[in-house]
Amino acid sequence: MNEIIARIGNHKYEVSIVSNKEILLDGIKYHIELIRLNNNIYKISINDKQLQMYAKEIETGVYETNISGEDNKIQLQTRLEEKANKFLKKNNSNSSKKVIAPMNGLIVKVNKFSGDKVNVGDSLIILEAMKMQNEIKSPSDGIIKSQNCKVGASVERGELLFTIE
Repeated sequence: MNEIIARIGNHKYEVSIVSNKEILLDGIKYHIELIRLNNNIYKISINDKQLQMYAKEIETGVYETNISGEDNKIQLQTRLEEKANKFLKKNNSNSSKKVIAPMNGLIVKVNKFSGDKVNVGDSLIILEAMKMQNEIKSPSDGIIKSQNCKVGASVERGELLFTIE
């Protein structure tokens, strides 16, 4: 059984996928059906109640949604990802964290800038190396103190990209 943690605002929900038509949401069983109508529009049936849903991934594991006129931002992660993030946060000191380039490459997208608040796992940049795009994520919670990269810049392995405090 696949287990997913869904966060909507300050609320946390535990979702277990029983089958392709059944889930457990906080221990309560629901019959579901999801039909993709186009790129980001879905028809969803929950216990035979029909709804229309808009969902678009805005960063890895984070979705902007609108269900029956209600806007939400939903973060999804597996139980293992949640445990890993808790471990990383627990072992995170309040000192500065440096984000360095793990390889030579070209910066094709910058997602966070100096002064932005970040959480562990937030996407900072997309680095292209050998025609593959690699997402560089925040190693800690904090505020970006310095940003040493921009779109179109070439970076070398070990080069400082961000400092997070």
